[in-house]
Amino acid sequence: MIVSNVDRLTEPQARAFLERLRWPEGAVCPHCGSPSAARLKGASTRPGVHKCNVCRRQFTVTVNSLLADSHIPLRQWVRAVRLACGSAQGVSPAELQHELRISRKTALRLAGRLHQVAATSSRQLSQPTATSEPPDSAGADGKQKHRFHTLANEWRRATSHLSSVADISIHPAYQRIIGMGPAVVPLILSELERETDDWFWALNAITGADPIPRKSWGKMDEMAQAWIRWGRRHGYL
Repeated sequence: MIVSNVDRLTEPQARAFLERLRWPEGAVCPHCGSPSAARLKGASTRPGVHKCNVCRRQFTVTVNSLLADSHIPLRQWVRAVRLACGSAQGVSPAELQHELRISRKTALRLAGRLHQVAATSSRQLSQPTATSEPPDSAGADGKQKHRFHTLANEWRRATSHLSSVADISIHPAYQRIIGMGPAVVPLILSELERETDDWFWALNAITGADPIPRKSWGKMDEMAQAWIRWGRRHGYL
C-alpha cells in the first residue's frame, strides 16, 4: 500500500495498513503475547477479529493501543496520526476538524486521545512494577539490533528526498521500528548521538516522554540534545 494515499483509504484498507505496521510478521496476541492466532471469518463476525490459539481470547489490531475502545473509523485515525506526525506542537481539534472534515465533537475526541496518550505512557514509565527491569537488561538483543539497523537504513534510503516530517515519519520501516518498543530506545538515542535525524516522533511514540522545551521546537540539533539528555537521565545511554 502506498503511504501517500492515506487520505483515500477505505476502512478495510486502513485496518490492513495498521495490521501490517503493528504485526509485520503476523498477528500477535496482545493478551498473552503468543504469535499463534487465527483470523475469524463469518457473516456474524466483526471485521478484523483474531482469536489466540493459546489463551483463546479474541482481539483486533486496536486492542492495547492508542485506538482502543474508540468508535472513530480507523481511516480517520490513520489520517489523524499522519497530521500529528507533521507538527512538533501536536495537532489541534480545529485542524483535525478542517483537514478530516469531521464534526467538532469527533475532532475533540481525536485530539484528546492523541494528546493524552503521551502523558499516560509517561506516568506508566515513571511507576515501574515489581517485575520491571532496568533499560540495559531489557535492551535489544543481537537479532533486534540487526533488524533495527536494517529498518533504519531502509527508512533513510526511502525518505532522504522528503522534506515533510509527516511523510518521513509515516514510512512503514519507521513505523515498524516504533512497533519494536522500548528495547530500541537506546539504539535510537545512539543514532541521535551519532547524527541528528527525525527520530523524535518515534521516541515520543515509544516512551510517551516529551523532553523538548517549546523554545527548541523546529531546531533539530537542540531537539536531539534534549532527547540525549533525557536518555542519560533515564539510563538509556
